[in-house]
Amino acid sequence: MNTLLFFNNGNEDAAAFQADDLVAIDAGNDVVNLHFQRGSVLHSVVLACADGASDLLARELAVALSGSTLQNAMVEVANDDTATYLNSRITGVTSITIDTNPSA
Repeated sequence: MNTLLFFNNGNEDAAAFQADDLVAIDAGNDVVNLHFQRGSVLHSVVLACADGASDLLARELAVALSGSTLQNAMVEVANDDTATYLNSRITGVTSITIDTNPSA
């Protein structure tokens, strides 16, 4: 198993995804979307960020999460329960969507 990326929105909604499954990061309107894919199964996490900083956060997350030297580890990207964030621009986890029944 490779590095796991952990997210928790503080409302008993938490998930961890393999870093190798991160396929896209997009930003806009004070949120950053992280998209994960394993086969045909798609997942997404939406992070809220400081006003006007979504483009900066997307870049900083791309740098921090690409080519991670943390193999077989867990990285807490955003945890609203403990107010622990990988990047100071993150203000919270807006949503975690897990597609367990992808369309064929």
